[in-house]
Amino acid sequence: REGGAVGRKKGWEKMGSKSRKSAAVASGGSGRAAGAKATASASASASATAMAPAVLGSKEQALFRSVVKLYETKQYKKAIKVADQILKKHPNHGETLAMKGLTLSCVERKTEAYELVRAGLRADMRSHVCWHVYGLLYRADRDYREASKAYLQALRIDKDNLQILRDLALLQVQSRDLDGFEASRRKLLTLKPNQKNNWTGLAIAHHLRDEPLAALNVLDVYDGTLKDGATSSNSVDQLDASEAYETSELELYKAELLAEAGEHEQALERLTKCESKVVDRLAWKRMRVDALLALERYDEADRLARELLTSNAENREYLARIMHVALARAGVLAEEREPSVSSDSRRERGSLRAEQVLYAARSPERDAVRIELCDALAREMPDASGLAHVAMELSPAGVDFKARADRFVR
Repeated sequence: REGGAVGRKKGWEKMGSKSRKSAAVASGGSGRAAGAKATASASASASATAMAPAVLGSKEQALFRSVVKLYETKQYKKAIKVADQILKKHPNHGETLAMKGLTLSCVERKTEAYELVRAGLRADMRSHVCWHVYGLLYRADRDYREASKAYLQALRIDKDNLQILRDLALLQVQSRDLDGFEASRRKLLTLKPNQKNNWTGLAIAHHLRDEPLAALNVLDVYDGTLKDGATSSNSVDQLDASEAYETSELELYKAELLAEAGEHEQALERLTKCESKVVDRLAWKRMRVDALLALERYDEADRLARELLTSNAENREYLARIMHVALARAGVLAEEREPSVSSDSRRERGSLRAEQVLYAARSPERDAVRIELCDALAREMPDASGLAHVAMELSPAGVDFKARADRFVR
């Protein structure tokens, strides 16, 4: 019995020893796992801290604002020095790195500029300032596609930033992205409807997209928002010089939009209504003559065109308007075609149309009418050498041409 008791005791002790050993192993394993988790958590926290964008103190924020101001006033060397002061304490501040890079690009250190701006982006990918600066850098190098991408990324972060929207709109119109330009100008108007330039900007966007009536509607809606209606009802005598000229140009622009839309009757009515508000009388008369010609009201058009030619007898555009009437009355007016030139200049288009009326579709019948008109006008205005020159150019080779050339050079 004693032997059996001793055997059982040893067996229990052996089993207890194994159990304690297993427990110790298990306890040690869980401790190591907990330690590993704590180490991983600390590492992730440190990594997140390292990736978080640097935050400037109040003193450094004031220095950063001075960097921006110095850059805007083109004091580039001072701006770089102030940026270095910030970077000495916060070497990974993304916006300061970007602004320093932008400033370096203005002192012909392009390679270093791109490196710094990209470093700024890596340090703070969520900063609209860094993306905006990146776009400005590309725009300065005329890489409009990449600049546009950077601006759009900046707007994803700060969608209502007015300065970025203005820069994007400017870039879009430069690169002829007219749909994007219209969208940007519409967003600017939505954000700041109390600014007149946002209304005119949207109107121009519609005009560039060949939507003249939509452009006119925007301008008319703006007129309807004016509280006292001063600029829409007062004559130029009741306004100061700058406001009077601005009002005058806007009224002429509205009439031009109607003419481009083919609404010549409405354009003529608007010109009549706005006469007291127009400062540029010559432009008003030119537009009125063009509307009258389009409506085939030749007597009124001829009278007004002759007034224009009297004011400047060497102006071929004025002569072309009178010649248009003469050819129409003679029944030999050729169909006028739109000038085949991609120009936004009203003056250039008008000059090309004048050349078309004066010289296009040459035939003995048309040239006879043209020469007869020039000779009649030359008798009324003998000092106008331009009339004699046009008649000489239209004369057929031979005795008549030699006689005209001899008189012209003498």
